[in-house]
Amino acid sequence: MKGRGLAVGVGLVVAMAAVPAAHADVIFLTNGNTIQVDAWRDTGDAVEFTRGGGIIRILKTDISRIEGMNQSRDLRMYSAPASATVVPTASSSGAAAREMSQVLKEGEALFTQTVLDSQSKASAFRRLGEKWRALQVPSELQDLYGRAGRALQMSVEAFEAESEGTAPDAKERIEAAKKVFTEVQAEVDQQSKEG
Repeated sequence: MKGRGLAVGVGLVVAMAAVPAAHADVIFLTNGNTIQVDAWRDTGDAVEFTRGGGIIRILKTDISRIEGMNQSRDLRMYSAPASATVVPTASSSGAAAREMSQVLKEGEALFTQTVLDSQSKASAFRRLGEKWRALQVPSELQDLYGRAGRALQMSVEAFEAESEGTAPDAKERIEAAKKVFTEVQAEVDQQSKEG
């Protein structure tokens, strides 16, 4: 039975290695294959990673090296698509604004983060965008919700441009995204206090 489980595990890893991920931390296996993952973390004798909506564990003895950033947080936030994530529906405008504010505060912190590179920031903003789209907000907050969603997307695009090095105005785009983001964050914070 143990051999069968190993064969299934190896088959799963090989199958997953063949399908590219949108975000690319890369695990290089000792057999020469690579696995692009959404996020990963060191668990001692193994590495856990997320890919395709699930969390998988692989022994370190099967890994030659990893390119990317080790996550210290729970991987479950990376493991399920936004549509599968349970997000409580706010019962009032104030509660919805507070939920919106919490997500935006995570984004605000990314602008001042000095440890992450531009690609990591773009990926983090992309994940926040998924979290954002999963929020349920009442109709009276839809305009603000839409503007904040556009600010998140603007941030993704600005950090991607900087990461790719193809846009000479990347720094200006990041500053513009930060300005729009800060303005909408202030409006959301005001709504959360009023509600």
